Amino acid sequence: MTSQLSDIVSSLAHPENVTPSQWSQWIELGTWHRLLVSCYILESQQALSLAREPPASLIQELGLDLPFPAHTFVWDAYTINDWASAAQRCSASPQYVFEVHQESLTTPCDSFQSSLLLAAYYNRFNSSGPYVSAPCVEEIDHLLDASFATRQKLLTAKLLQVTPMRSLLAVSGESWILSEKVPSQQAFAALKTTLRTWVAQLWSNSSPKSPSVPVKEAIKLAIEILQLALKEQIEIHAVEMGVDMGIYFAAVVLWATITAFTTRTEETQQNAQTMPHSHHQQSISIRSHPGSASVPSTPTHLQYPYDNHIAVTSSPILSTITGLVHSQPGSPMRHDSLAATTLLSHEQIMFDCVSFLPVISGLASADRFANHNVQDLGKLQAGCISVLLWVKLQLRGASLEDQIGLAAWAITPSRGLGELLDSVVGSLERILNRGWTGWGI
Repeated sequence: MTSQLSDIVSSLAHPENVTPSQWSQWIELGTWHRLLVSCYILESQQALSLAREPPASLIQELGLDLPFPAHTFVWDAYTINDWASAAQRCSASPQYVFEVHQESLTTPCDSFQSSLLLAAYYNRFNSSGPYVSAPCVEEIDHLLDASFATRQKLLTAKLLQVTPMRSLLAVSGESWILSEKVPSQQAFAALKTTLRTWVAQLWSNSSPKSPSVPVKEAIKLAIEILQLALKEQIEIHAVEMGVDMGIYFAAVVLWATITAFTTRTEETQQNAQTMPHSHHQQSISIRSHPGSASVPSTPTHLQYPYDNHIAVTSSPILSTITGLVHSQPGSPMRHDSLAATTLLSHEQIMFDCVSFLPVISGLASADRFANHNVQDLGKLQAGCISVLLWVKLQLRGASLEDQIGLAAWAITPSRGLGELLDSVVGSLERILNRGWTGWGI
């Protein structure tokens, strides 16, 4: 099929002799090509974006052996002359994925071609471990298109190389991996052990000559993902598949970091007997209360550590919310006393996020986690909460400018985002409602 497409393109040396039958035949063969590639990309997304168990590919060819699709310039041509001209212009393009390199590209890759390269080089088919000790993928960054969506998907693919994402989602989801229930207590215990082992690397001192530490690489990549998303401020519904999950994965990586650091700090303080148990950091924990009404989590009664002059919006919070999809648990309940609180404005959430990300980056890069050298744990916790709130705000599709819309985001029932995003938002609500202790990491 690839050779037939090549023969058709070779016959277009004289555009004036192009016939409708040639164009029709190229469209049919090109459609089969793109269908095959699309199936491979979607198949790879099961492990990359949906955190499913790495499957064996149903497509016989390896990703590098797949045909490389024609550029969008050719595929989107509206007339036969435009098609013939574009096909001639791209006639020297690679025919297979393994042939793609800087010298072989006559035209920069488009987003579809870039998605195939990401799927071929970063797929998790037959992967035996939850993550690799260090990124081992051939560098393809310079081959990809420069769009926001592709840059985010590249960073997300790299993040998943160094993060045991199934373990992280299982723990943060309280034995749920998105809408998938962990099958047994033994399996959940194994996932929790994997996560503890991974996050414990935060307390290993590294040197310039030592290999990269997966958890520290993950923090770096998570920060890049969130900073890029904060800069672009793209509405989630307007971006390609994978970008929404990328910012969620990045947020839970930082949440796991702060949660583990909270646990380690409190244990250290207990052992040193410098802080009685009754004075432990509880100011931002939101506790469940049996019999209370269930509402979306918005812990905005906190003290805002980075800035106190940006106005906030006050709005009563209703005391009811619909549950998630039927296969998943609802969010933990909050105490009725939180039914009317002060909502952070979008500007405040943004400011806190922008202020928090460089701080956490500095802690990881300078090995300050290993030294417990943090003066104000509460500021880190509050900054992380702002990140989680911002991600929830993005995924719920609330207006980024209308403060009335922002308030409605917190008080209205779910609008049916679909099983995937409903499960993501529900997981964020459970994290925010539960607080920082008792996670076992």
